[in-house]
Amino acid sequence: MHPQLHPLFIDYCAHFVRGDFFECHEVAEDYWKAIAPGDKNHALVGYIQLAVSFYHERRGNIRGANKLRANAQRIFSQADAQFFTYIKRNTLVTLALGDELPLAPPLDVKVQQRLKQLPLLDDDFITHKHLLRDRSAIIAARAIKKASPTK
Repeated sequence: MHPQLHPLFIDYCAHFVRGDFFECHEVAEDYWKAIAPGDKNHALVGYIQLAVSFYHERRGNIRGANKLRANAQRIFSQADAQFFTYIKRNTLVTLALGDELPLAPPLDVKVQQRLKQLPLLDDDFITHKHLLRDRSAIIAARAIKKASPTK
């Protein structure tokens, strides 16, 4: 299977198309951890940073967005070409908030099919998703780690 036709990458693109950049980050991170954990220069890290840059930009954090976008562009310029078959590398580095993700066949068809399966979400929820999610498990794990003696 081509890496851009993997279900997690299709999910990334579907969430990107509908403007759910936080969810893009989540699914791309899962994919990255499955195929290239720790490789901070992998193309998927660039895709993650691109989505997060749009999330920050939409929320008014322009400085953070620009920093992430610049790093994503650096990664894209060096990354393996197989992650730029159905989305051209040069279109990613010029993409702006509100632009359509330029998907080529057959990725575009698969993304449209996936979009039909996703639940509708309120724009406010998408914009502020990181503030609205349940983080109790993360907070509990950090508390346990903090309480345990270091070796």
